[in-house]
Amino acid sequence: MKNEEKTTQRMSLYDLQALAFQTELELEESGGELTPEIEQALATTETEIPRKIDAYKGYLDFLDARKDQLDQTIKSLQAKKKAVENANKRIREYVKTTMSTFGLTKIKGDIYTATLTKKDGIEVNEEEVLEPFRSKMMKFSEGLPDYISVELKISKKGISDFTKGNDIMPAGVTRTTSDTLTIR
Repeated sequence: MKNEEKTTQRMSLYDLQALAFQTELELEESGGELTPEIEQALATTETEIPRKIDAYKGYLDFLDARKDQLDQTIKSLQAKKKAVENANKRIREYVKTTMSTFGLTKIKGDIYTATLTKKDGIEVNEEEVLEPFRSKMMKFSEGLPDYISVELKISKKGISDFTKGNDIMPAGVTRTTSDTLTIR
């Protein structure tokens, strides 16, 4: 009996399902006559399936708790990552400000060299750039079915390419210069 108990406890839910199907086939083949083997198989599946469900539910609860724990770990690590990123930005900004204040473009340390260079760029006021095109877009979109939408979008690379070597700037676009810090 103990050996039989161990065998049924080790049966997976899949094995129990296979046993139930096999028992059903044997019952059909025997013309519905309940043999001792069929009775035992029916009893086994009847008692063991609820036990397996309890075990699976316990495992599912464990997995849910583990998932929640991992979610908390992820949030904690994301907060730590953000703190490190912010510290990096503050220190870089501090070095840039110090170099600018003293008019330095290069500082040679024993190991590393900090270089401050000017970088030209553009600043885009999206509302001002898009405003002249809104009425045209509205007229165009009125003729479209409801399931199609049109979106105005600015290509900053396209504006950058257009303004390179060009003295004429589109409305809403201004040239900027910023300091870039490199430490190598």
